[in-house]
Amino acid sequence: MSRTLILFVEDEPAIAELVAWSLQQGGWDCCAVADVTAAWEFIRVRRPHLLVLERTVDVLRLRKAMRGARHLVKTVRNVGYVLSP
Repeated sequence: MSRTLILFVEDEPAIAELVAWSLQQGGWDCCAVADVTAAWEFIRVRRPHLLVLERTVDVLRLRKAMRGARHLVKTVRNVGYVLSP
């Protein structure tokens, strides 16, 4: 059985590298791309199990591109967590 594949969209290379590394250390396969165009190309070819977007990504443009992609089940928006000090 293949491991869960996570696609992380982040335009800051240092953040993308850190998050991808952290997820890989947790046992997941993770790929990072820098923009919506690269994300859509990745989704069409690899079909990740989970898509994680940074807050500033053009979500509307990506959702428009994904419209009709039957393998995508659900989109979650505006999910956030507040960590207490």
